[in-house]
Amino acid sequence: MAFMRRRKNLDPRWITAKFNSQCKECRQTVQKNSPAFWYPLTKTIFCEQCGSREYKTYVAITHDETMVSNGANLIINSY
Repeated sequence: MAFMRRRKNLDPRWITAKFNSQCKECRQTVQKNSPAFWYPLTKTIFCEQCGSREYKTYVAITHDETMVSNGANLIINSY
């Protein structure tokens, strides 16, 4: 059974840029209407290339958190 973590409004996500911005990592211009990876809490934006790396890191971290929290429940419930 797969468990999915609910997305909160402050979780980072892919968006379509609503205006020109600057990538936090490479400092390239993120053009309006182009895909970008956005962190709402810090209002940080990444271009598509840098955003792909950020997205993979975010998914790995949330997957680990989910597995640890579900694994802890499985161990507790098995006694």
